[in-house]
Amino acid sequence: MIEGFSSRVTRAMQMAGMNQNQLSLAVDVAPTTIADMRRGKTEPRYTTVFKIAEALSVDPVWLATGKGSPQAIPSEILADLTEVAIVGGVQAGVFSEALSFSGDVRLAVPKLPYSHIFGLEVRGDSMDLAYSPGSFVICVPLASYTNEVKSGDHVVVERQRRGEYEYTLKEITRDLAGRVWLNPKSTNDTHQPIMLDGETPADDPFEIVGIHSVVVSDYRLKR
Repeated sequence: MIEGFSSRVTRAMQMAGMNQNQLSLAVDVAPTTIADMRRGKTEPRYTTVFKIAEALSVDPVWLATGKGSPQAIPSEILADLTEVAIVGGVQAGVFSEALSFSGDVRLAVPKLPYSHIFGLEVRGDSMDLAYSPGSFVICVPLASYTNEVKSGDHVVVERQRRGEYEYTLKEITRDLAGRVWLNPKSTNDTHQPIMLDGETPADDPFEIVGIHSVVVSDYRLKR
């Protein structure tokens, strides 16, 4: 079970040997703000979480989400990180509707050469050979992706059906005939490839399928 944010803050303070007043000075907030965090009365904005992580020399991903390890990260490494918003979840297996989360969840990832990036939590098992459920993929919208999408790339695919948008995560490949396929990478053999430009079913004439974004990095949970 993942411990709560208040418990993680207290644990990180103990690991760093830092008291409440010292932490408040380090992150430039009132001591009462730190006390409220430790009592679970409030959670800080993501910018404050990063400041706290840097002050306590812990992994900001762990501090923000409880996932991963609190292992200390040197400040020179933190300087090479950038923050990415986790905007929602994507179902690896079937198309699902939501690409949105409530709240303000952020991860620290190595700096990437793209102006627009966002994160998605992976759900389902059709890509579990690549990403354990609960892992995060860091994506670039197709319109902002500066490289050619090639076989082996992982993509988020968008489907519009009767005015609703649905999404799924797959690996893209091209066969010798030039057809584009969306392939699972799964321990579950019920998941089968989907032809990206295949014929739409007769009973679903308004379905449109296309690449929404390309996975450029990830934060994988250990299997």
